[in-house]
Amino acid sequence: MPMPTRSAADAACSRPLHVLIAEDHPVNQQLVVRLLQKRGHTAVVAGDGQEALAALSREHFDVVLMDIQMPRMSGLEATTAIRERERAGGHRTPIVAMTAHAILGDRERCLDAGMDDYLSKPLAPAVLYETIERLPVTPVSADPLSDAALLDRLDGDRDLLSELAELFLEDCPARKAALAAAVRGRDGHALEAVAHLFRGSVSIFGAEAARAAALSLETMGHEDSWDGVEEAAAVLTGEVERLESALMELSRSRGELR
Repeated sequence: MPMPTRSAADAACSRPLHVLIAEDHPVNQQLVVRLLQKRGHTAVVAGDGQEALAALSREHFDVVLMDIQMPRMSGLEATTAIRERERAGGHRTPIVAMTAHAILGDRERCLDAGMDDYLSKPLAPAVLYETIERLPVTPVSADPLSDAALLDRLDGDRDLLSELAELFLEDCPARKAALAAAVRGRDGHALEAVAHLFRGSVSIFGAEAARAAALSLETMGHEDSWDGVEEAAAVLTGEVERLESALMELSRSRGELR
């Protein structure tokens, strides 16, 4: 008897990405979110092009999955606006088109508008993963925490930074254990609660990748949805441990924390 093969989503990607999904259909939104979570990526949903522009103004994304046909502002219009904004200065975000009505010339129109690649619906998971994971992106988690950035969020108060960092480092072991227990026990309420606590604390330090991972798990706990939860928890744990290391390094460099 042949051995069963592993699907593309059975293992988390070694490079977790923070993805913006610009898609107006709720079923398609849920499908893409779940596929990305199974692979260890995090996702935020925008219902149309205008919401996508607003989301990109608020936070950094590694990739945008952009539906072509949306109300208020189409995917092509949104991409044009994004590229115009980037020409004024800033990071260039890769954009991948998604369309259910693939016709001759669609790919060329998408590329001409400034998109980087093109996917046809219904999405094939393996093609989705291969497309976004080979794009030349710089993940959010690659951005190092800086002492200056942390102090800027706290109005330059070094004593407050030391106090908050110390509290965070003290709480982390218990919270990571609670996260692991919630995942093992498939306890949605506990998962939502601990993810919410993580989201609030990591946001103080501007750790965007950790915040996005916590939000994803908080949503999964609220919805009692467990597909891909181990991968999502591994992403959050890794980002939290990265933040712990950064805070400990800052404390050692200044000798301010015990």
